[in-house]
Order: sequence, then C-alpha cells, then structure tokens
Amino acid sequence: MVEGEVNTEQLSQLSKILNDPIFSNPTRLVIMLILVMRRVVTFSELQKLTGVSPSTLESHLQKLIEEGFIEKKKTLYNLSVRVVIKPTSKGVEKTLEFLRRFRQVLESIELNIC
Repeated sequence: MVEGEVNTEQLSQLSKILNDPIFSNPTRLVIMLILVMRRVVTFSELQKLTGVSPSTLESHLQKLIEEGFIEKKKTLYNLSVRVVIKPTSKGVEKTLEFLRRFRQVLESIELNIC
C-alpha cells in the first residue's frame, strides 16, 4: 500500500458505520449522544438542544423507540404533564459501540496518512 493510502477494509468499515440507519442521521445521532450523556431529558429540553421542530423531533424519537434505543414516558410534574425520554440499555450500548467503531476507523486512517 502506498503511504497515505486508505485500504479498502477501512473504507468498507467507514461505509458501514456511516450507513447505519440510526446513526447516519445527524439528528438521531445527536439525540442519542445527548441521552447517553444526560441519561434523562424532557421533550422540551431535547427540542432546545437539537434545534428541531416538535414534529421533526417526534418523528426521530418514534424511529428510536421502534429500534428499541429509547423510552418515552409521560410524567406528572408540578401539576403538569412532562414527556421524559431516556435511553434503553440497548441504546446506550449501541451508541457507545458506534462511537468506538468510528474512533477505531478514524485512528486507523490517521495512522495511514501520518
């Protein structure tokens, strides 16, 4: 292999990572990163943090629920209803696995170009 060249295995791994149905979408990736870091957020907090409309956020949350990555519950707080979102153990595990794999591929590429 020529110095600075990325091998096809690295490109294949990067392609798989970037084509993941959950993590290939920047909004869903950000949602999962927020949830992994904070563990629990309200719908309104998540909307502010992501900067997306309520309907767009709801659509992304539904996809994450369907994949088993998050749980969404309504709770009573100060006589009003709040929607609370938290990651499932599967969601945390898959997000951390995605980050590890992405980091490995980037490090491997970096080694080949330095």
